[in-house]
This record gives sequence, structure tokens and C-alpha cells, in this order.
Amino acid sequence: MSKASPQKTVPAIVLHPDDTVATLLAGAKTGDNIAIGSHQPLVAKEDIPIYFKLCLSDQKAGSDVIKYGQTIGTAQTAIRKGEKVHIHNMTSKRGRHSGH
Repeated sequence: MSKASPQKTVPAIVLHPDDTVATLLAGAKTGDNIAIGSHQPLVAKEDIPIYFKLCLSDQKAGSDVIKYGQTIGTAQTAIRKGEKVHIHNMTSKRGRHSGH
């Protein structure tokens, strides 16, 4: 018989009202509750390391990923609320140059 670990509450922050992601302030395990200031709490859909991004609402492939009120990337797949957002499911706009 496996013993499930108890859920915990993990704090996260949203830096701008337009953001589509929050930043975790502690590592989360699948099923942990995520407390995000005045936002609706949500549940981690997978294990997510500290300081990684967490999706705040279901996103379609091709949608903008917004952090700091700025578009930082594009979702490469549909991303569900509570999933990690990183290079496995987002193309970053960081380091992209216009060629000038």
C-alpha cells in the first residue's frame, strides 16, 4: 500500500494583472494547492520546481505567454491551468533579435 504525501500550500506571485503565469516561491508537487495573493487558488497539475512559471488559466497553442505584463513567449502546445510553463511547452522571445 503506497502512502500518499499530504498536500501542502505553496506560495506564488503574479507580477502584473495581465500575466498568464505565476512564479512559484517554493517547489510544488502534483496536487499541492497554490496560493497566489488575491487570485483564485489553484492546484499544481505536476511537480514544479521553485521559481518556475505556473499557468494561471488554460492556454491554447499559439497564445502569448505573459509575465511582467510583457509577452515573453508563445505556447507551443495547449497548457492547462496549474501546469509548468517552460521551454518544453513554450518558445521564448528572450534573446530574439530583429537582425539589426
